[in-house]
This record gives sequence, structure tokens and C-alpha cells, in this order.
Amino acid sequence: AARAGGPALEGELEAMRRCTARVEGVVRDRFREACVARDGDAVRRWLPLLKELNLADEAATEAFLDHFREDLRQAVSKVLQDAESPPLVTLRTAINAVAGVVSSTLAQAHGALEAHRGGPRALLLAHDACETASLTCVARFAADSRIASCAAEALRDDRWPTEGPAAMALDALDGLLEDAATALRHLETWRRFAAHQARSVLREDVFGAETRLNAAAAELGEWYAVLECRLCLAALRAAETLDTSAG
Repeated sequence: AARAGGPALEGELEAMRRCTARVEGVVRDRFREACVARDGDAVRRWLPLLKELNLADEAATEAFLDHFREDLRQAVSKVLQDAESPPLVTLRTAINAVAGVVSSTLAQAHGALEAHRGGPRALLLAHDACETASLTCVARFAADSRIASCAAEALRDDRWPTEGPAAMALDALDGLLEDAATALRHLETWRRFAAHQARSVLREDVFGAETRLNAAAAELGEWYAVLECRLCLAALRAAETLDTSAG
């Protein structure tokens, strides 16, 4: 057809265009079908081809984000359904579950759906999922431990924790501080992970400083600081008492 030129060449080129369009349509359709079926393995298989053929459009991006959102929902729901697990264990497990979903798919999604900001949108969905789960766990921990009321009592009564109606054993206070520090470490783990994904995969900051998770960590940190200061003061008083008795 190339040698003959004219209508023969045009016919062959048109046939090639139709064939190419069919292939592109198949790729798009199979990718969307995999997303709708929540078939993570199939989604990951089609993403590189979607990128290679430059076939990503808004419909494909939305289909992927729906699939990604459902993956996150299932991962978090499975963790939160375990009502018997201590809140700090649940917090760590939920963060790991969300991080696992992100690690398995984000880089591929960003490469294939970059024109429609699929990667940043997916990471924001992951952050929202982790934030909601983490705030639930932190609220459970705060309610079970009564850390906020302990901090309020420390600010209200200079005798606390060793004296007063809400007196608390120093060992118990030390344990509460250890638990609060653990919660803060878990929250920091997600913050660092999300920041690393944004920096190394997306090459941009998609969060900003003002998030509900950062606010919750700051509040928990304030309670921790108040209680740590009071524990140190109580320990110093106890040591002075011992010195006086020994003298």
C-alpha cells in the first residue's frame, strides 16, 4: 500500500487507525472494569499500559480513585472493627494498613494518571482515611486514660498528683506518659511516611501544615508536656523528702 500510494495507502492507514482505537478502547475498558471490580492486581497490571499508551483521562482517573478509596475503606474498617484491641495497637495497625495501600499503588498511579493529578488526589484520600482512623483511636485513648482531665487537674491543683482528691500514683502517671509518647510516635510515623511519599513520588507538598491530625498531635503533646513537668516536680519533692528524712 505504501508503494502504491493513493487510495490503497489511505485505506491501510485508516484500518491502522481503527485498530489502534480499538486497542485503546480495550485498555481503557479493561482498566475501568478492574477498578469497578476492586481487583487490585488487575488495576496494577493495567496501569503501566495506560501510562505507556498515554490513555489516562478523567474517567479513568475517577475510576481509579473510587477503587483506591474502597481499598482504603476496607483496610481501615477491618482494623477498627476489632473492638477488643487497645486503642494504641489499633492506631499503629490502622496507620500501617493505610501505608500499605499507598505503598502498593501510589507510584504507578502517579505515573499513569499524572495529567489528571491522580497521585496527589490519591494521597489526599489516604491521608483523610488515616486521619479519620487515627483521630478515632486517639479519642479512645484519651477517654480510657483520662489524660485530658489529668492535665487539667495538674494545672488546677499544685499538689497533684501526690495529694488532693484526684491523687495519682507516680508509677501510674509514668505509665500514662509512656502511652502518650507511644501515641505521638505513631502519629509522627504517618506524618513522616506521607511527607516522604509526597516528596519522593509526587515531588510536591499536598498537605500543608494545618491538618486535623497535626492539631490532635499538638493537643496530645500539650497534655504530655504538662504531665511530664508535674511528674518531674513530684519526683524532686519525693527526693527532697528522702534527703530530709535521712538527715
